[in-house]
Amino acid sequence: MPWNIWAKIHKTGDFTQVCKNGNPTLYECLDQWYYLQDEWIEKFGYPSDYEDLLQSKRELCLKLIEYLKTGDRFLEFEANILKEEIKQLEPNRKAGSLANEKAKLMRLTGLRIDNTWTVDEYYYQKQEVTNG
Repeated sequence: MPWNIWAKIHKTGDFTQVCKNGNPTLYECLDQWYYLQDEWIEKFGYPSDYEDLLQSKRELCLKLIEYLKTGDRFLEFEANILKEEIKQLEPNRKAGSLANEKAKLMRLTGLRIDNTWTVDEYYYQKQEVTNG
């Protein structure tokens, strides 16, 4: 997938950009998007801070389920604490965050990221800069 289309999907939330053929349904586009995400995760993994966020969300779900089963107010209290921790862990999504990341990566690598770049190339370069 070209990097500029990937960036446009993140910016606009328009998943129909993933599908090229005919008049696909939103479900087909989402299915393709999640397939591509799974492929990228398999290649590049999750950042460690994202893994912490997922673990906290999992714990929150388990606390809420247990609270709904038992009605124990202490579990609700613990769930509220986890909600606050999750707010701290979640990144602040700014409209220009992808553009800022792209500019930083171009500065660090000396390479120009244009419409010919694929998402794989982008992540390989980002991984190289991050891991040294």
